[in-house]
Parts: sequence; C-alpha cells; structure tokens
Amino acid sequence: MPATRTSHTDIPLSEEDIAKVREWAYQYAGLIYMVKAVETRRGDHGNNIRSQWKYKGKYYSSRHEETLTLDWLNDNKMESEWRIATILRHPDRWFRVPILATDKQSTVAVQANPLQSTAKQLSRKSSCIADCLIKFFDHVGLTRFSETFMKVRDYSPQWNKCASIIRKFKAFAHRNYGSIDPLRSHLADNVLYMFQLRSVHNVTKEVDNSHAICVFNGLLYDANIDTPLPVNRPNLDKCCVGGPSWVFDRVARSTTFKPKDSARRFIQKHLQNK
Repeated sequence: MPATRTSHTDIPLSEEDIAKVREWAYQYAGLIYMVKAVETRRGDHGNNIRSQWKYKGKYYSSRHEETLTLDWLNDNKMESEWRIATILRHPDRWFRVPILATDKQSTVAVQANPLQSTAKQLSRKSSCIADCLIKFFDHVGLTRFSETFMKVRDYSPQWNKCASIIRKFKAFAHRNYGSIDPLRSHLADNVLYMFQLRSVHNVTKEVDNSHAICVFNGLLYDANIDTPLPVNRPNLDKCCVGGPSWVFDRVARSTTFKPKDSARRFIQKHLQNK
C-alpha cells in the first residue's frame, strides 16, 4: 500500500480493507481518512486514575480536524483491540484507514473511558475541489452555481464530476491549455483555472498531489483559506496540505473554463460593486 506523509505500515486491517484503501487512494482521494488519539489527561495507575482520550479525524486532502466518537470508530472496524494496538499505542500519530460507515461526527467529545461510547453527530465529507469552487462562485456573485456545488459536496465529487457540473451550467466554455505553470505561464484574464497541486516535503522529498485549488483573474481560491489570495509562490506553498514543510512543486493537472459574455459581464459588474 503506498505510504502517505503521516501513515504507518503496521495498521492491522484485513487484506480486503487494505485493498479498499489502495483503490480509493488512486480514485477517490477525498475518501481517504486519517485518525489519531490525543491524550487529554495522563492516567495514574497508582491512584487508579484512567487516562482521558479524544479521537481526531481528518480527510487526507484537508487540514480540518474533527473529533470522533467511539460509535463511529467501532462502525469502521476501529474497535478497542485495534485502537490499543495503533492509535492508543502511538498517540498523536495519524493512521490511514478506510471509511465504511456513512455518518461522522464534528462535535468535541472527550472520552474518559475508551470502552464507552457517546451519541453520534453528523458532519460533511470533504471535497477540496468542490469547496474551492464554492468559494469562487460566492466571491464573484454566482451564488446559484455555488448552491449547486453545496448540494453535491457531501458526496465528495471528484475532478471530472466537478468539471462536468460546470459544463452543465452553460455559462462557461470548457478550454484546455495543456501544461500550465501558474508561476511562469501567463494566466489569461477572465479564465477559471482548476489546478491539482503537486507538493513536495522539504526534508523527506515525499510527493503529494491530493489537493486542488482554482484561480481566476490572478486570485487563488482554496478550500482551507477564507479569502482569495494573489497567485505567488508563498501563497501556493500555503495551499499545500500537511504543514509548512510541504511546498508547491508544480501543477499535476489542470482544467480551464472561460465565462461566456453574459457571465463575464455579470462577474465584472459584481466585483466592481464589492
């Protein structure tokens, strides 16, 4: 199984589970999930005090972490025996796992006893390309388009699906420019670029291409950054998931869309009035 930047090779999963992770790693990066255990209070055996733990999870392509309950961990074959051998044995280390259950939690719930569970809470699944497009369409005033992506983002739509949705809007013409370097190539005005980023770890030289952004008129839109940023190397480095040790290398894949005249005029007028 190909290693991730923070994964371990000693995850005691079945061959069937590992096959699922391997398949998802190449086809559906948004479904790769990482879990870890965080000790919030150290136990004291002499005084019969148990350790307190909370379980954190995040999608492989996202920086956002959420707290998980034991119900959800158990539903995904991360039961007590598995936790003791992995995340409890190696606190604060991410383990890559397949997702089998559909519901997840987003509320903070500290577990005083790892063998007891709390109520499930629901949260949304991650899709970096859909989320950055939502931010772009909101910023330029095309809220009807952003609402369309909001309806599908829970299903983690991948690259081709997102491109297909934009084509169906009929307000953008699909264009391909071949290989594009956002730092060296001329980025045309009034063109929406979808970029899949390839990043490299400064120390290990490990490579990752699981994250995507979009660019329009010199501004980049990222799922993990609240406001659009100018296109430059520091900001592209900031978009790379995994922390400051990961830096932008090149664009692994790109798709471009040019707004038709009516959409272009609407965007220009909206941005002028902001």
